[in-house]
Amino acid sequence: MKIIKILGIRYKLTIVVLVISITGFVVGCGGSEREMHGDDDYEFTFVADAGSTPTVAVNDVLLEEQESMTLSESHEAYLETLEEPTVEPTVEPTEEPVIEEVNLEFGETVIAAEGERLTEVPLLVPVSLRIGQKLSSPSLLSGLGIEFLEIIEDTRCPENTECSTSGRATVSVKVGGHRSSLGSTTLTLEDGQVGPSIKKLGKYSAVFISLEPFPVEGEDIDPADYVGTFAVIQ
Repeated sequence: MKIIKILGIRYKLTIVVLVISITGFVVGCGGSEREMHGDDDYEFTFVADAGSTPTVAVNDVLLEEQESMTLSESHEAYLETLEEPTVEPTVEPTEEPVIEEVNLEFGETVIAAEGERLTEVPLLVPVSLRIGQKLSSPSLLSGLGIEFLEIIEDTRCPENTECSTSGRATVSVKVGGHRSSLGSTTLTLEDGQVGPSIKKLGKYSAVFISLEPFPVEGEDIDPADYVGTFAVIQ
C-alpha cells in the first residue's frame, strides 16, 4: 500500500514538473517574440487543466493594427513626396505697333538725282527715291539706310473716282546700317491716311511719307515711274 502511494506521489510530481517545463518553454518563446516584435505585438493566454497538457492562445490583434497603421503612414508619406505639377504662366504675345497718322516737322524734301545710287541726309529730312535708290540718315557710317526695292501693291482709289472699298499702297524696302543689314520689310499707306507710316527698326525708325504718281482711272503706271518719299527719325 505504501508503495502504491509513493508511486502516485511520484506520478503527480512528474506531471507538475512537465507542466512547469512546458510553461517555461512557452514563456521563453514568447519573450523572444516580444523582443522581435515589441511589447504590444502579442498577447499570451495560458490554459492548464488538471491532468491535461497546457495550451497557449495567441492574440495578434495588436500586431494587425500596428501593421495597418504602418502601411497607412507609408502611403501618406509616399503621397507627400509626389510633386504637384507646375503650371507655367501663359504670356500673351505683344506686337509692336506701327505708328501711323502722326505729325512730324520734316525738313525740305530732297530729290535724289537720277542715276545717283545713295543720298545722305540728316534726320527728319525726306528723300524722294526711285526704285533701286537708297538714302542714309543721319550718316552713312552710323545711320539707318533705306533702299526702295519694289511696289508690292497699289490699290488706292484713282483720282476723281468713287470707290466702294478703300485701297492702299505697299512698298518693299531694304533697311540696315553701313556694314549690317536688317533685311527687307514693307511699309504701307492706307487710302485717306493723314500723316506718314512709321516702323521702328532698332535705334532708328523708317518713315514712309508718300508714293507718286497717284493712280488714274484706266491708266497703268510703269514701276520705273514711281517715286517714294522716305525719311529716318530717331
